[in-house]
Amino acid sequence: MDSCDKSERRKRGWCTWPIATAFLLSLAATIILILALGPIEEGVSRAMPDFQPIDFNDDEFSGFIPDDSTPTESPGMESDMSFTFMQCPDEGRECCNGLESNCKLRLNEMFFAVAHNAMSTEESGYEYGFNHYKNLDGALRVGYRGLNLDICKCGDQLRFCHAICGYGDRDPSQVFLEIMAFLNEHPTEFLVIVFQFSTGFPSIAELFGALSSVDGFVDKMYVLESTSLEWPTLRDLLERKKQIIAFYHDAKDDCSLAGSCPDQLHDYFNYTADTEYVFQNISAIENIDTSCRVTRGASGLQALFNVNSFVTPPNPISAQTINAKDFMLNRLEKCSSATGLSPNFAFVDFWSEGDLPEVAQIVNAKKASSRRRHTVSDL
Repeated sequence: MDSCDKSERRKRGWCTWPIATAFLLSLAATIILILALGPIEEGVSRAMPDFQPIDFNDDEFSGFIPDDSTPTESPGMESDMSFTFMQCPDEGRECCNGLESNCKLRLNEMFFAVAHNAMSTEESGYEYGFNHYKNLDGALRVGYRGLNLDICKCGDQLRFCHAICGYGDRDPSQVFLEIMAFLNEHPTEFLVIVFQFSTGFPSIAELFGALSSVDGFVDKMYVLESTSLEWPTLRDLLERKKQIIAFYHDAKDDCSLAGSCPDQLHDYFNYTADTEYVFQNISAIENIDTSCRVTRGASGLQALFNVNSFVTPPNPISAQTINAKDFMLNRLEKCSSATGLSPNFAFVDFWSEGDLPEVAQIVNAKKASSRRRHTVSDL
């Protein structure tokens, strides 16, 4: 017998059990989807660093690329973005991450544009909730030198995915091959990779196995043996053919207990102070008192500083404002003033929107100029 016949529907206008069940299932699916597509960046919160303020004047970022560095096109670096990241004047002179002046900067003095959830793209098959329009190989070509990747365990396979297995996921080995091809083509470039452990309880050993499966990849990974050691300069790193520093966080297994933690994978929050990361809109990001506050991570002289700059759920219209040069330079300046730290990373969505590669070169050129002045004054 039909549980909701025509006469009953005419009498009541709706059928209690079938429609109620359908409504509850739809509601549950919507909630799961919203949670899944939001950031999974809980991590383990550490003590708030006690930073001393530094001098970060309004004109800190007023300079641009040094006069002796004129823009030049480089093979494989062309894009639809107007800014040319590779600013070294000719191939006969030293170059590090697109600028000659970057070569003398230590890693903790550098600023890197980072694609947040770089595997989550419309181009790679995501239909909803993607963080970027285009794949990460394009981000590398236009000047992004940082990638944030969510690592998942889907069945018995390691995948990059955004919380849901089978939803636009990517094969890690294929991604590592793309990165390797870029680095081999551009030996003057250095990358920061931040792995975030996600769905399915993948292990650190499994991630390292995937890294090791690509010939030569692990050899390019730099190891900082202690948080108390000084970071090398980009010149030192590239001369040693070390083009990658890799971090991880939110891993469920504790490889240190088994004594088998790979040296090439650094615990992100042991090295990096991280700001708040959940923002519903641009106004929340503009609230410096909360958006620049360090909520997770390390303190100390060698600490790196990440300024999260994206809204949840991902919004390309908001990204156009957040990733714009003036907005980002202002945000970096204010976060530095609020924390006493000089920014090293900015995590953003929709890398193809805005001017973050240009911001990176502005900031790094200014840092190199400031470092040169301080060195001369100390003589």
